[in-house]
Amino acid sequence: MFWEDKMVVEMNQVTFSYDKKDPVIKELSLKIYEGDRLGIVGPNGAGKTTLFFLMAGVEKPNYGNVYLFGEKVLHKRFYPQLGMVFQNTDDQLFHPSVWDDIAFGPRNMGLSEDMVRNRVEDALKILEISYLKDRLIHQLSGGEKRLVSIAGILAMGSDFVIYDEPTSNLDMYHRRKLIDFLKKSKEKALIVASHDLEFVLEVCNRVIIFDKGCIVADGAPKDILSNKVLMEKHSLEVPYSLR
Repeated sequence: MFWEDKMVVEMNQVTFSYDKKDPVIKELSLKIYEGDRLGIVGPNGAGKTTLFFLMAGVEKPNYGNVYLFGEKVLHKRFYPQLGMVFQNTDDQLFHPSVWDDIAFGPRNMGLSEDMVRNRVEDALKILEISYLKDRLIHQLSGGEKRLVSIAGILAMGSDFVIYDEPTSNLDMYHRRKLIDFLKKSKEKALIVASHDLEFVLEVCNRVIIFDKGCIVADGAPKDILSNKVLMEKHSLEVPYSLR
């Protein structure tokens, strides 16, 4: 296939269902380019997390193909170019200690222990959570677990990052820190899926409304999120700042 140099992800007519039931993702085609800060919004159960699992190779399409930086995504292969912050932190954090959990990705990338240590320390510093480095995961609050999950992805230095409900359980201070970081981040592209639409407005330069496994709107954040009829049709509210 012809690959555009600035494309990060391409999905071609992807369909996916669990246990051969009704499709969760329906003949979906999507292109994500370098520089995209893509917000994906939609009601609960729309299929957003399944979409991300298909991009990452966690799930395999029933039909269609997914490409990441020109390479066909294969089922259950590790792609260090892609990092994902899971919606449920307990699905992501599995080491006993904070330090080892953040170090897991860089170690899997085959980096030296000196480089791993530097990556972990930098991620902790960016999020201002160095005080957590010696803590045990089970001792953390929900917000602290969220921050450690994000730190683990930052430590990998991936070119493309998916943030699934990244502000969940965060206090206002760390929410602002995350906004400021993402606005200056150097990833080639990122996705933010969130019900925090003010967060999406601040961070993203493109928004998709995703419902029932389909893309129903794709465009500039203010144009999409200010459309009251469109938003209400898909169980969403116009953010307060756009009313």
